[in-house]
Amino acid sequence: MGTLCALQYYTPAILELAGLRDNRTALLVAMLPAAVNSAGTLIGMWQIDKCGRRQAVIIIIVIITIVVIVAIVVVIVTITCFLKEGLQGLLRYVQVCVQLT
Repeated sequence: MGTLCALQYYTPAILELAGLRDNRTALLVAMLPAAVNSAGTLIGMWQIDKCGRRQAVIIIIVIITIVVIVAIVVVIVTITCFLKEGLQGLLRYVQVCVQLT
């Protein structure tokens, strides 16, 4: 069982252990991600039917390329910061990133 599937499966029990005593509320909260997932699937299917698979693949490739480029830049900046200023510089960089989020 994958991590996400296990988390979705055990969400009511986790919420109950966290202090949520009402089983019905825990079950409704657990159903929320499944409902969002279903809605996203239906929207995706509709969008692919509307624009076609070729255009959808091109859009996905562009998005993935942008994400990979951003990830590479983040890794390069992190490594450069670490090599230039050592561990203290890296910790300052992480602290700035956390404050921005």
